Amino acid sequence: MPRRATGAIVEHEGKDKRTYRALRFTAYGKRQYTALGPVSREYAERELRGVLADVERGTWQPDTPAPAPGPIAPEVTFHQFAELWWVERERELRDATKADYRWRLENHLLPFFGQHMLRQITIAEVDRYKAVKLREGRLSARSINMTLTLLGAILDVAQERELVDRNTAKQAPPGAGAQADTVVPGHRRPDHRAARRGRRDGRGIAGRSPARSPSRFARGARVRRASHR
Repeated sequence: MPRRATGAIVEHEGKDKRTYRALRFTAYGKRQYTALGPVSREYAERELRGVLADVERGTWQPDTPAPAPGPIAPEVTFHQFAELWWVERERELRDATKADYRWRLENHLLPFFGQHMLRQITIAEVDRYKAVKLREGRLSARSINMTLTLLGAILDVAQERELVDRNTAKQAPPGAGAQADTVVPGHRRPDHRAARRGRRDGRGIAGRSPARSPSRFARGARVRRASHR
């Protein structure tokens, strides 16, 4: 009678303070190791049971390494790169974080920066984005800084891959510690009463409603191209 397949779950704490898990087991006389990432204990246990069942049936096969991705085109839009950034990280994010990031992208970053080439996101354009958001009066300074924090995280990866020379969003004030009533330096506090008056008479501060983006973010909608000045 063949010996029953056995294995174990291996855990370690990552630099981000999350617990990463992997499977260690023996298959066909060789020790195997399969990384699962920052998944729950319950998920790891289900995976281990499935793997060991496949080993006992003789159907388990090691993962085939995915082919290396082709080089990213040197000139891509922010929307295209944000799509790639999202696909690479979506599985690692908690549901609440995914919902928050989608809100920042779909309602604010993509409508403004979506059709910018990455190198067109200059310090001047980031400042113009802040000015537009303050003029609209729909977001607090803290919320504006939260969108800039996500923009900075995406541009960090673009800089690592040498698609931009520097992360221009890092010139913006940090978002984490900003208070809700702190206006981004260099701009006046938005007139919320004027914003409410504009909404009542149908004009609004910005004169048009925010657009949403297509594909993975708000499928089927159009992205408003931001004008460059």
